[in-house]
Amino acid sequence: MQISSCWGGGGGGVTFRWKTVISFSYRCESSSRQGYSAVVSLGKTLHPTCLCWWWSEGPTAPNGSLASARPPQGGCGYVVAHRHWQRVNVNVHGSDFVFTRGTIGSGGLEGGAEEPRQLLSRSLPGGKNPVSVLMEYSQRSGNPIEFINTGQAGPPHDPRFMFRVKVGENLFAEASAPSKKAARQLAAEEAVKELMGDLSTASCPTLPPLTENELRAAHEAGVGDLINHLNNNAVSGLLEYARARGFAAEIRLVSQSGPPHEPKFTYQAKLGGRWFPPVFASNKKQGKQEAADAALRVLIGEAEKAARTGELIPTELPVSGSTLHDQIAMLSHQRFNALTTRIQHSLLGRKILATIVMRRGEGLGTVVSLGTGNRCVKGEELSLKGETVNDCHAEIISRRGFVRFLYSELLRHYDGADDSIFEPGEDNKLQIKPDITFHLYISTAPCGDGALFDKSCSEAGDDAQGHQPLFENAKQGKLRTKVENGEGTIPVESSAIVPTWDGIQHGERLRTMSCSDKIMRWNVLGLQGALLSCFLHPIYLKSITLGYLYSHGHLTRAVCCRLARDGEDFSNSLPPSFRLNHPEVGRVSVYDSTRHTGKTKESSVNWCLPDQQSVEVLDGTKGKLDGNKQAVSRVSKSNLFGLFRQLCQRCSRPDLLSLPSYAQAKMSATSFQLAKQMFFKALSVHGYGAWIGKPLEEKSFEMADGTRNSDASLFLGYGNVKKEGPGESKQGEV
Repeated sequence: MQISSCWGGGGGGVTFRWKTVISFSYRCESSSRQGYSAVVSLGKTLHPTCLCWWWSEGPTAPNGSLASARPPQGGCGYVVAHRHWQRVNVNVHGSDFVFTRGTIGSGGLEGGAEEPRQLLSRSLPGGKNPVSVLMEYSQRSGNPIEFINTGQAGPPHDPRFMFRVKVGENLFAEASAPSKKAARQLAAEEAVKELMGDLSTASCPTLPPLTENELRAAHEAGVGDLINHLNNNAVSGLLEYARARGFAAEIRLVSQSGPPHEPKFTYQAKLGGRWFPPVFASNKKQGKQEAADAALRVLIGEAEKAARTGELIPTELPVSGSTLHDQIAMLSHQRFNALTTRIQHSLLGRKILATIVMRRGEGLGTVVSLGTGNRCVKGEELSLKGETVNDCHAEIISRRGFVRFLYSELLRHYDGADDSIFEPGEDNKLQIKPDITFHLYISTAPCGDGALFDKSCSEAGDDAQGHQPLFENAKQGKLRTKVENGEGTIPVESSAIVPTWDGIQHGERLRTMSCSDKIMRWNVLGLQGALLSCFLHPIYLKSITLGYLYSHGHLTRAVCCRLARDGEDFSNSLPPSFRLNHPEVGRVSVYDSTRHTGKTKESSVNWCLPDQQSVEVLDGTKGKLDGNKQAVSRVSKSNLFGLFRQLCQRCSRPDLLSLPSYAQAKMSATSFQLAKQMFFKALSVHGYGAWIGKPLEEKSFEMADGTRNSDASLFLGYGNVKKEGPGESKQGEV
């Protein structure tokens, strides 16, 4: 079989005006119609708007022009497809054809035999099923394709099928799914990615530096979309996205499996001619929502170039008229989108995002901690070893990540970092430098007292000076607890509640304080917690930004002002360095007031700056890493206690190292404990109820000397360090 190229000009090269040109030589006179049909079919496969033209090389053919759309008895021809930049050579013999590939240059074409990734690349832009792509590749390359069933896991009502693909002698990564069809499709997708040299484990793409205008345009287009599409109904968002850009959108049911009482649905979204990643759900409504969510996240990630690296950001507010709250929200969603690109299958559906952003002076700021989630641990999952994360709501997870960030900064400070955020303070403790501020972003109102209002109270951000809290009835301001294994909050009972370990194990409801109540606590005791109070003065929030469900009066009451009904008496009574903090509050200027329906997922993501690109996904109802192994999270009590002991060793604090238990170490922070007792007393005096903690047994675990959990370590390689110390970690990832 011979491959030839057609140039279209007499003796010289030609600069093609078409974006894709496929040339072929035709040699079968007796099967001309069959061969012609094969080429037309090939062109339509490459692109639906493909046109088939034939070039006649005979002496009567006009020079440099396309002669006819009908096949001659012999000669060369073109198949022309718009909107592509590749050229592929085709040799047709009857209805068989072989491909080579070339690139269009200025006056010439360089071609050669195709490699696997070149063969595959033409099939991917059309959004084909990866199984079909592999089958086509098998026909073209001559390598047999085999789908190997490697096993089955899970209970009969919720099975997981494992498949991997063998191409020739090469085996590719294993994939699992609730149905065999879906598992085969995912395994094929893994094989295609690897053949294309696009492994899922590859690092984020490196982008060339963007110009100032490109950055500004990207942010102007992306800020509102990132905020709205995270909270908005995903199906409506996808249809609106498609309508605004002139595309047709559909969400299709790909397959259904499982017994009638527990079906599994596979959905895919399609925009124009492009298919997006398949998703699996237990009902059709959820499947449509998650398929739309997956498509939107891919589209937003591609449109928002700066978000894909999280590093290419301007040095000032990118949008004319933007506020500080817009800036904080923009940074938060950029970081979330950049970090979760590779794990989007775990994060589909409606979600709540919270971040803590650090600013130096009037700079743009950096996200130092991030969390998602809206679940609490089940009572039977509590651990006596500090190995479960009891509260996986986004605000709480972001604050636990922030504590890890503080540990890393303290270790860097004691190792001589040039850009330390700390400076010496009173009582031989450190304090945050005056130009460093921290800002909390939450994509919706915190659960509890801060979310107890109807739509008529929701308002746009305002420029009101100072806090103007609302106290409209006796129920406002009351402490509330989260619903175990669910969403929403209920009021704390008036009688004193002392949770016990055995009571919870026997079915007593596990009570976890609401996010509004915990943020109020941070505004009294600081973000650093009891353990770090042995080294640091309290660290307070400078601002709180909401993306949805905002009411100035209700939010300010919930997070601070309900403790200021007696003026400054409570704040003045606190120990030195503690105070009642009143952060700036506001919302983003681009928001959607539509009520968002649908339950959130059990998954919870955590990340902090020292983790670099390492993102951890938890099952919020179990308080451990999502997956079969149920590993201990890096933000668990046990791992944070390990970091505390690591810091004590670095600072030569034998007095703290001699305290074997987590509870004893917390009690050693005497000023913090005194402030906490005064905080609890103020809640009782105002009639808000009693603060409900976890059973004492849950905090009594010990960590023996020399014991070190591999997760209780931090990467310290960012920033500038003058010297190495014994506390510096050499790990690249947590």
